[in-house]
This record gives sequence, C-alpha cells and structure tokens, in this order.
Amino acid sequence: MKKKIWLTVISLIGIVACALCLSACGDGQNNSQHTFHTYVEKATDKYKASDADCIHKATYYKSCSVCGKKSTETFEYGNEPSGHDFGSGVTCTKCSYHKPSDGLVYEVLNGTAYVSGIGTCIDTAIYIADSYKGYHVTKIGDDAFNHCAMLTSVTIPNSVTSIGNYAFRDCTELTSISIPDGITSIGLWSFSSCYKLSYNTYDNAKYLGNQNNPYVVLISVTSKSITFCNIHEKTKIIYNNAFTACTELTSITIPNNVMSIGYEAFLHCSELTTVSIRGNLISIGYNAFEDCNNLSFNVYDNADYLGNRNNPYLALISEHNRYITSFKIHENTEIISDYAFYDYADLKSITIPNNVTIIGNSAFSKCTSLTNMTIPNSVTCIGSGTFSNCTNLTNITIPGSVTSIGDYAFCDCTGLSSVTIDNGVISIGDATFYNCANLTSVTIPDSIKIIGEAFNNCPFLTDITYQGTKVQWESISKSSYWNTDTGEYTVHCTDGNISKADS
Repeated sequence: MKKKIWLTVISLIGIVACALCLSACGDGQNNSQHTFHTYVEKATDKYKASDADCIHKATYYKSCSVCGKKSTETFEYGNEPSGHDFGSGVTCTKCSYHKPSDGLVYEVLNGTAYVSGIGTCIDTAIYIADSYKGYHVTKIGDDAFNHCAMLTSVTIPNSVTSIGNYAFRDCTELTSISIPDGITSIGLWSFSSCYKLSYNTYDNAKYLGNQNNPYVVLISVTSKSITFCNIHEKTKIIYNNAFTACTELTSITIPNNVMSIGYEAFLHCSELTTVSIRGNLISIGYNAFEDCNNLSFNVYDNADYLGNRNNPYLALISEHNRYITSFKIHENTEIISDYAFYDYADLKSITIPNNVTIIGNSAFSKCTSLTNMTIPNSVTCIGSGTFSNCTNLTNITIPGSVTSIGDYAFCDCTGLSSVTIDNGVISIGDATFYNCANLTSVTIPDSIKIIGEAFNNCPFLTDITYQGTKVQWESISKSSYWNTDTGEYTVHCTDGNISKADS
C-alpha cells in the first residue's frame, strides 16, 4: 500500500501549454487527415477560465482558430485591475473579497507563493491571501491545514490552482470551502474526514465549488449503487476515487470542461461498459479505470484506448504486454495516461506520434531498457516523474512546445549525459534531473523563467550553455538549492561565462 501511495504522491504539474501548440486538428469526422492546431487568443465567454476581479484581469483559454479546440494555456484580457478597496471594513467594496486572515504561514518557491500552514491564526473562518510579498499565491501546500479541528470555513482565492495532499484532512468542524474555477489539481485525501463539509449535489454526485460555479470538482457519488450519473457541464475535475466501487454504473460521459480524471476515479466499476471522453482532458490519473472488467476499450496494437466517436484513440490508458521491447502509439492519440508504461523494463523504443500533447505522470518511469526517446513538438506537458529511473537514456531533447517540465521528470536517469531544452520552455521543476549521476552538459534557452531544485546531485555537471546574456541568467528565478552537489560547472552565456560560485 505504501508503494502504491508513493507512486501517486509525486507532485503534479501546474499549468502546461504553449502559445503555438501542435496537435491533431481536423473536422471531427475524418481522422485520417491531419493539420495542426493553431492556438490564438480569443476572449469570448466560451473560453473564459476565470472572471476579472480587483487585482486580476479575466483569463481565457487559448483556442484553435481552425476547429475551436480549447488549449490548456490561458491569457489575460481586459482593463487593468484597480486594486481592492476595503474602506474602513474587512470586505472589498467592489468585489466582496475579504481581507486575508492574519497569522497564516506563506512561503515562496520557484517564483510563486503558497500557504504552508495555520501558523498563529486563530480564526475559524479562514480567508487565504491571493498574493504574498508580490507573488501570486497559487497553491495550498501539503498538510497545510491538516488536523485544524477548529476550522469552520475556508475561502480560497482565484489565484490558487493547486491544493496539496492532505491539505484539509481531519478538519472535523469544516462545513464550507470555496474552490475557485481555476483549480487544476487536488492532491490525495485533501478532504478526508471532513465529516461536516457541505456539498452541492447534482444528478447522483456531490461537488465542491464557489458561488458562481458550485460544480468545479466532483468529489464523490451520493450512493455506490447508482446506475447513472450525468456529470455537470461546468465540472473541471473528477476527484480521486470519485466513482470507486460503483458496481452498478454502466456508462459515463466526460463533458468538455473536465480537465482531470483523478487517481482510481472509476476503480472497481465492474459493470461499466462505455466511457466517452470529450474535449479538453489533460490528465488521467493512476488506475483510473482499473478493474473495470466489462469496459469496452478501443484496442489498437495490443493497447487499450478511450475516446469518443470522432476519435476513439484520444487517450492511451495501458498496454497489455509488460514484456514488449518496442511500441508505436496510435497516430490520433493526444494523451498518454499516468503510469501507462510504468516499469516496462524490457521496452527499448517507443514511437510517440506528433499529435500527443500530454505525457502523464510516471508514464515511462522505470523503463530501464529505454535507450532513446524522441519527444515530438506537439507535446505541451511532461508530467511529474515521467521518465524517472530510465537508466539507459543517454541524451534527451525537450522541444519548445513544452512550457514546463514536471518535478522528478528525469530523476535517477543515471545514464543521461546531455540534455537540450529548446526555446519556449518556461520552467524546470524540482528534482527534474536529480541524481543524473553522469550528466555533464545542459543547454538552457533564454525562455526559461524558473528553475526549481532541478540539478541536485549531478556531480559531473560541467557545462551549462545558456542561450541568453549574463543579465538574463541572473534574472531567472532559481531555487536556493537548484545546484546542490553538482560539478564545478561553467554557465556559457552569449556575452561571457559565469562560474558556479557566481551563478
């Protein structure tokens, strides 16, 4: 059980995509003909991600100018925010935003802030700040309010996109929580043992959300004996274990706005026969459809896929034979699910088509025979731990279509000697190349804005080629421990070199 939890508790990526993303684009009828999505900024209600408020412009998802598909990347649009006006009270007179609770603990990491604990706060109704020391608060950290038995309500600001593992576990007096529309990930057991928490119900399911959208997250079903459930069209996340052991559920349709299906979401749904996935899904969690023995997958080359009528091969769920040495993914596939090829120790080569946009968490972890990997320039997301422990990988090029590289993505790739990151990538996560013991050279583009604790324990790292100036290098937001236990490298900038001591 501990191993199973460990496999799923690798931190998730936050926001992933790029301004010009390449993936399958068609008329929805003929998938034998392919062009590429051209994502543009189109500020209409159809693509709105979050409303404007006193400190943020409205945000919108970019959309394909050809087929209208929604991207995962957002942009801001509208007038400049004017700021909150509290007058002499605690509530903004313009937007009803409440002054943040005093005493909460915030920390800054990799260019953003997160709330990490209750600190000295004695409020029972908590209001989390949307900014801290000039940084947007984007996350509620792991265990942040774990065992805070006095809490009765929590208001989470629109800036937050991620809620960590066990964040509100055992908040036994918690009755209400406001979840913003922009949330993209919620960790394991975040609301476990919150016995008094009030949910919003809709067609056999319980949801959490906010005043404008009460259905942001589908938490669970009203009864394990349900035979059907129409998921609300405004739902963004199907939470971990939401439908686990619904043994009489026979079919489910994932609506357009759902971006994430959580860990074991449909585990043990033994009578589930059909799943239709529409629209903009970017993540399918570990074992999401495990032990759905009657589920009719779309099979291609000995692998199971799920999708819809227009594209049955949208998401690769799993492959049947753990001992394969090579594999070619269907050309119409856009998502490789979490753990799809986990521990396929004999896999030496994999062909990823130029339609795949998402490579899920730990998708190729422990593929210890994998010697080379071409990541196509359609990919926008490399998940957490995606290629970890691929000990025979010797070099990798990360295309510029990828905007962020997940935590632990290439950790323990002990055979990796060189890494090239193309222009367009914005951030490198924590422990991305941790313990790449033979890594000697890295090429980093000037598009990089954030470097987490990325290169810890890379003892032979000697050359970092940075495709920008020394001033640009210094402006990158770097974790305090980004280069712990590395070799005595030199950063080669376009206008001169920087030693490790000065970097």
